[in-house]
Formats: sequence, C-alpha cells, structure tokens
Amino acid sequence: MAPGRKKTFDGERKTAKKASKSSNKQPKAPDKGLKAPDKGLKAPDKGLKAPDKGLKAPDKGLRALTLDRFDAAILRVLQGDGRISNRDLAERVGLSAAPCWRRVKRLEDEGYIEKYVAVVNPKKLGMQVLAIAEICLDNHHSDTLEAFGQAVRESDEILECHSVSGQCDYLLKIMAQDMERYEHFLSKTLLQVHGIRSVNTMFSLKQPKLILDVPL
Repeated sequence: MAPGRKKTFDGERKTAKKASKSSNKQPKAPDKGLKAPDKGLKAPDKGLKAPDKGLKAPDKGLRALTLDRFDAAILRVLQGDGRISNRDLAERVGLSAAPCWRRVKRLEDEGYIEKYVAVVNPKKLGMQVLAIAEICLDNHHSDTLEAFGQAVRESDEILECHSVSGQCDYLLKIMAQDMERYEHFLSKTLLQVHGIRSVNTMFSLKQPKLILDVPL
C-alpha cells in the first residue's frame, strides 16, 4: 500500500475515534444547583385572628338619637310657635295631620319637648336690671351646697344658676326692676346665705342677641 493511502486511513481512524468519543459523552443533567420553588414559603398565616367576637355591641340601654328631618322640622316650628295648630304644623313640615300628631306625641313622651311656655317681655314689666353674679363659696361641704341650692330655688329673681370652672364656683343670672331692688336682694337675701364668701356682679348694658331656641 502506498504511503499516501496509509496516511488517509490513519486520518479517517482519528476522525472516527473523535466522533465516537463525542457520541459517548452524556448530556448534562439539569443544574442541580437551580433551586426548586421554595417550599419554605409560608402559607397564609392561620394564626391571624378573626374579628374579635369579644367586642361589645352598642349598649342597647342607651337611647339613640332617632330624630329624622321631620322631627327636627317639628321642633324648629314649635320652638318658634308653641300654640300652632296640628293642622298648620303638619302643613309647615310636609306631613299629613295624623302622622304629625303621632310624632309630636312621641317627642313629648320621650322628653324632647318638656313643656310649652309663654315668653314674657321683661321691659313691659319694668325689669331694667339684668345682672350676672359670680359666687364664691367658703367650702364645698354638703350643708353649704344644700343651703346655697335652696336659696337659689326659692329666689324668683334668679333666672339661671350654673356651676362653673375657674375662679368662682357659680354664675347666677339675676333680674330686678332697678338697682335699688337688686341691692336689696343682694344684701338681704343672697349675702345672707350660709357659705357664700363673696359676690362679684357684672351688669348687662345691652343685649344684642337673645334666643331661646335650641339649634337643630
């Protein structure tokens, strides 16, 4: 055999061996380093608490404010005119007569309407003095408070009494015909009450606003 032919066979054998080695190589398995989905991910926490069943419902013993727009309208009209007829009241608030009467009766029974009164003009009666008196007590013992409270209840000149915070203990709204009558009431009645230490009086000079209606 010629030398050139031998070289060709040798080259073919080498090529065949390389191909055999290539075919014998195993394909790589998927990289075991790739992590599967993390089994450590937590499912939704079953420990989350359901809404607390121990929360108390609103106390049914407390009376809720159950006024609707018709009730509010009735109260507004009656505060301006307590003598209005039921028919006229029903027409003013947009109801028929029977439902309007039932609503007024309920408002009376539940205490929204306490009473019907006449508002008197004090100037027509000659009442010229309106005073605000600051009352300071010696102490707050029960006998002192009782004596003061009784004097307030029995004095027609005292229109209002308020227990207040601040430097004094009470504020009194007092009405009298003139300064002489006020001085007489102050010295002969108010300052004679057991436990009153001092009275400081402020007089109303003008009254730019006076309303009796509760805002609704």
